[in-house]
Amino acid sequence: MKILMLQNQQLLTHTAEQLISMMGIAVPDSIEDKNVSKECHTSFLSEYIPVHTQSRGNCLWQMISIGLCNKTVLMKTLRVLTAYALLEHQIHFEQLLAADRSISKPVLDEFEDLIKTSLTDKAWGNEYHLYALSIILQRPIYIYSTFKINDIFRYKKVNAIELKELFDNKSILIGRHLKYIPDSQLGIQVNSSIPLCGFFRHSHYTAVLPRTNESLKFIPQCSILP
Repeated sequence: MKILMLQNQQLLTHTAEQLISMMGIAVPDSIEDKNVSKECHTSFLSEYIPVHTQSRGNCLWQMISIGLCNKTVLMKTLRVLTAYALLEHQIHFEQLLAADRSISKPVLDEFEDLIKTSLTDKAWGNEYHLYALSIILQRPIYIYSTFKINDIFRYKKVNAIELKELFDNKSILIGRHLKYIPDSQLGIQVNSSIPLCGFFRHSHYTAVLPRTNESLKFIPQCSILP
């Protein structure tokens, strides 16, 4: 598999370059995921909309595809690019796996498992795959979870700007949200101006689209990887 990827390195690199600057914006016919919306703060929803994403094993890659072009058509391409990013930075990912293995009792994926999952239709992705996507797409990926961790905050009237400040100040009131950004040691030029966003709920990833090109950026301060 690695030999095959390397043989097609130029094609894969070119494909990734075509996706790097793409950005989906919510359109009138975007189907809102109302179950996810119920987990979000109203000021967050004034800037973003959770978009229905099928739960058939491909949701992680479909989420990213919708974030890039409003459609799921790039899902298979993104799976291949994930595997390519993993192989391109194999040593880096093996180090991350080893570090996690040293502090985790459950048996974690081996590197080969990550590759296999990437290339298997309907196989669930995980945080390593999200991190690989952030590398190959050279941009941050923000994954939100419920905002309902504090009843006082749940009903507190804060506008979008104030909500952004809570994110920037690492407030515990906003919940636990994650960011995936390439390690600076990889020497990747990250375009932080066009992040890709999603929501994680009940082991399912849902795409989150900005309502406009000017939507505020709510940047999670917590990062698991690297």
